[in-house]
Amino acid sequence: MNIYSRFIFEIKSHSHILSKSAFAILTRDDLHTRVIDVKEDRFTIETIMTDEMKKENKDYWGYALVVSSSYLMALNIAALGHFTWITGNNMFWHCIHVGPSGEMDQIVMRTHNKLFPDHIEKAVLTERVVKNSMIIYGSILREEEQSYRREYLKGILHIDAGFADLTFYREAFANFYRSFEHFMTNRILKKNKLRNELREIQDGLLSLGMSKDFCDEFQVLYKMRSEQVMHAQRLPKEIDGEDVLKIKAFTDCVLYKYYRSKADEWREEMQGRRS
Repeated sequence: MNIYSRFIFEIKSHSHILSKSAFAILTRDDLHTRVIDVKEDRFTIETIMTDEMKKENKDYWGYALVVSSSYLMALNIAALGHFTWITGNNMFWHCIHVGPSGEMDQIVMRTHNKLFPDHIEKAVLTERVVKNSMIIYGSILREEEQSYRREYLKGILHIDAGFADLTFYREAFANFYRSFEHFMTNRILKKNKLRNELREIQDGLLSLGMSKDFCDEFQVLYKMRSEQVMHAQRLPKEIDGEDVLKIKAFTDCVLYKYYRSKADEWREEMQGRRS
């Protein structure tokens, strides 16, 4: 393989304990996407662009972002966990402070990461989950429509962002909900608009094989979305990290079910062509 360039990025795990053995399937040298370093709470992944791929992909940096974000999304879905890029402090507030002495100081306030709920015990990431993430990753890369992916990634970026006394849980909840609703409407129900959102979405969840208890729990989240997230006529109650993780879990479950079935269909189609 003639390598044109490499894109190397780091992913942090907030929900799982990582190990090299879990990523064994992704360490081969002949892969276009492979893991090159693993620590307990983060790993480094490399995406390769070959000379041939460079000719096919006109948007060089766009390719890198889509590939990187697609794997980040796939791992979140497969693990039902919380993984983020390590992005650093990107928002800041700057002012010049003049105190009683008349001296001038430069004051900079930067973003800080909100902590994953510390009472939730971290799970151990398994090789099986990583294999599933690669299956989902392939399905996402074959997608043409990307709006739900963008909303999902906004949720990932918002969920652990903090700035001064600001949190972005409400925005993260809305991002994951929009991703969930768009996917349920267009992919599962195959509609452009829902007349009775709650009932039709619950019907869609049942069609995916979700339990009645699962559907009933969605009703709680739907009420939260209607009363606390999307409207502000009254002072809304606080949305916390656990509320966001709940709607994210619903989104992950739906995407997992759909993409696993699509991967199976694609595999059967490929086997049919070979025979």
